Amino acid sequence: MLRQAGSPALQALAIRMLEEWPAAAGAIPAQGDPSSFFSIEMHTSVPCDLGETFRVTLLGDAIHAMTPTLGRGANVAMRDAALLGHAIIAVERGEVGLALALTAYEREMAGYGFGVVRESAFIGQGLMGQDPLAA
Repeated sequence: MLRQAGSPALQALAIRMLEEWPAAAGAIPAQGDPSSFFSIEMHTSVPCDLGETFRVTLLGDAIHAMTPTLGRGANVAMRDAALLGHAIIAVERGEVGLALALTAYEREMAGYGFGVVRESAFIGQGLMGQDPLAA
């Protein structure tokens, strides 16, 4: 199992996975320190209906964690923060109530956030052998 593989076995795996790449790229793991290879466990959230909104909400990886295949996780988290910030300002100004502001935030955030989770998982299936998202 990959999680239990030692560093030399992980180096050998990296070399095998890059056999069909250009020679310069494939040579990189072969030149690495055999004791420096390690595995990283990654998780992806499963898109879902958030249900009723309460006085607590989530943003970033707390709600839509994704593998790094698209490199967009941090950007999505910053978008969440900006959107949530605007919602809180609207509440502070008396333009909308807290429950309505959080409901609107969560609806919009879930739409684009889970969209990126789906894209990342799809790309991850091809690039990293990631399991498909649960239906």
